[in-house]
Amino acid sequence: MKKVQKVATNNWTLETWTIREFMNKSISINCNPVGQRPPVSTSKIGDSKPSKEQGIINSIMKGGDIGEIKIAKLPKDDPSEFQYESIDGGHRKRAIKEFLANDFPLHKTSILKEVYAKGLDEEQLESFFNFKIRVVIYDNLTNREKGEAFRDTNNTTPVNNQETLNSYGDTPIANLIRQTARKIEGINSLPHELFTSYSTTSGNIVYPNIATNNTRLRLDELVARITYMCYRDEKPVVAPFEGIQSMYDSDPSEKDVKKIEKKLNNCLDFLYKCTIEKKAKLKKGLTYAQTVMLYRLYFYFKKTYGNFKIESYEKFWVEFNEAFNVFNSSNPKRDDIVENGRLIYEAFNQHLGEHKTQFKFDNTIQWILEEMNLEEATVVDRDNKRVFPREWVEMKLADQKYKCWVSGEELDMDDAQGGHIESYSSGGKTEYDNLVVISAEHNRRMQDQNAHDYKEAWLEEQKKTA
Repeated sequence: MKKVQKVATNNWTLETWTIREFMNKSISINCNPVGQRPPVSTSKIGDSKPSKEQGIINSIMKGGDIGEIKIAKLPKDDPSEFQYESIDGGHRKRAIKEFLANDFPLHKTSILKEVYAKGLDEEQLESFFNFKIRVVIYDNLTNREKGEAFRDTNNTTPVNNQETLNSYGDTPIANLIRQTARKIEGINSLPHELFTSYSTTSGNIVYPNIATNNTRLRLDELVARITYMCYRDEKPVVAPFEGIQSMYDSDPSEKDVKKIEKKLNNCLDFLYKCTIEKKAKLKKGLTYAQTVMLYRLYFYFKKTYGNFKIESYEKFWVEFNEAFNVFNSSNPKRDDIVENGRLIYEAFNQHLGEHKTQFKFDNTIQWILEEMNLEEATVVDRDNKRVFPREWVEMKLADQKYKCWVSGEELDMDDAQGGHIESYSSGGKTEYDNLVVISAEHNRRMQDQNAHDYKEAWLEEQKKTA
């Protein structure tokens, strides 16, 4: 007899709540969990058109349908103070609560004009509280299933790639990306300095270090691409949505994500130092296109030189900026023809937005390097070997039995750096015989000292403190 595949059992129920019932229960609902799309609009007041929040409230006032709200019942041992978590409809839930808290009025084009909740008469307020909402309640969902429920719900609505990835919820890799790009409500974490933000009096969110915003999780997507390259052993590779999704689906452990986080922060630190130099000279942060080009260069340097060093970010920024401006669409300095008759500056700017095709990714690196003097940029020095090649560091570390040459403690490549025995500033060559592998901390502290002198002094210091 042919085996019949069973249909999955429904793990949800449908209830109808009035807004009054919703408000009574809302204290137990987390309306802004980590996997929920954050608000699209930055201001609840709107301008010539209603904000998303104002549109929702106006629909209620007119007696229209605002669709289903979906929540998931949390297990009894959940550490949060909530009983439910939003799956879909977070905007609607937040809009209702914030309107009743008098955070924003109806829009001037609404049927009641610019009135706050406190300005509604008794009949209007009672009608609002009696408005009925369809509520779908899921039970016994894992974090992954919550994400699947969100994506299934939004198959026919305009959810972008990063919003889809954000729906993976409370997983180590998803948490790393969202917490790096933005402040998450209810979580004691801070985004990276590159993504520092503040709110204006009009409610807009400004990012002083990068000339863009996080509408539709644009900055989350930027972080996700960089994270993917860290996940791919810091290789300068394209980061298509499918690749990033495979990283999310692989569900790396907390331990593995910690290693990725360290690599990610190193790249973001590089970008942050660049934007500081730009702001010092031009009073504004990196453009999105500059940010993309810089992180591509970063991973090229990692591949080429291993743990490279930029000795002067001021000089580096000047050199990079001059090279980048060669391809400025408004005033390009190169107009040679490449790729099917297109001018090089046109191809360059188009390729900066290309994250699927490797040769286009590589072209941007090749073209910018043609305009940069890396010696002047202080990435490498006269012999192009200011930094020891990564393969040398790997070989020497193996020779040292994977121990720091200074401390004798175990050392892996994530924290390993090549140090000159005779310092480079004293004439020491970047040669294998002049190489020892030490931790990043020791390399930072050693600076221009002879490695033997530094080690002797450090060991003596340890004896005194023992």
